[in-house]
Order: sequence, then C-alpha cells, then structure tokens
Amino acid sequence: MSDNCRVSEALYVGLCGYIGTPTEVTARREVVDMKEMIMKPVDIHKRCRRMESGSHREGFRFKSSDMDIMFWFTNHKVITDLSQSSVYDPSKHSIILMEDTDTPPGFVRLQLMTSPLDRNISSSVIPFNDGMFISNVKWRQIILTLISGNKTYTD
Repeated sequence: MSDNCRVSEALYVGLCGYIGTPTEVTARREVVDMKEMIMKPVDIHKRCRRMESGSHREGFRFKSSDMDIMFWFTNHKVITDLSQSSVYDPSKHSIILMEDTDTPPGFVRLQLMTSPLDRNISSSVIPFNDGMFISNVKWRQIILTLISGNKTYTD
C-alpha cells in the first residue's frame, strides 16, 4: 500500500470521527427533512412556515456550524412580476413585489402592493419614490423585539 493510500485512509477515518460517517451525516439531514414534513401542516395552520438552511441543516455538527432559520407568513405572497398578482386574493393575501433593478448585488426592494394584513408589516412600511416599501431596518427591529421577549432593539 502506498503512502498516499495510507494518508488518505487516515484522513478519511479522522474526518469520520470529527464530522461523522456519511451515513450519520445523511441520517441527521433526513431527521431535519422529516421534522419539516411533520411540522408543515402545523406551520400552515399557524400561518407561519419555517425552513432551516446552513451547515447544521446539511447534517454537520461543528461548534461553528451555522443554523439559518427562515420564517414567512403564508398569507404574504412575494411576486416578481405584476402579472402574478392576479393569482392571489388581496382580501386574503398581502402581495409584495420584489424589485431588483437599481439595487446592489444580493439586495432587493420589497414593495407592498396591497394593504398589509399584519400589523408588524404595516409598522415596517416606509414611503419611497412612488410606493410603499418594507424597511429591512424596521422589520429587523420588530422581529428582534418579538423574539427577545419585548427587549427593544434599535440601530
């Protein structure tokens, strides 16, 4: 057996001890998949969906593993073209137009096209040009205040 093979095998064994075997990583990932499938009807009933991403979601369990969690309200519909607004009932859905023209890479503007159905959304809306847009600064303050037990956050 060559030295390269021994080094590769030792590295693989070491990584399996540190990360977990491919089977263990897959099992962790599948547990998160099952949790999301089980919770989906509950989330829909609560009108707020949840989705995980990041290395933790992918089955890795390092101290540095990030766990990104995204929540969204099921009665808020984000569209990329105005023609899509006809698909939704404005009495049941807040329609938000995502605009990416004249924005830095990775950023978008979220324009509220209908009256907000949620007071937190209405509290985060600001006028800009000829429309009403959701302010990420105000939204972040509202959400951090909600999840921290009403400790107020400001920039």
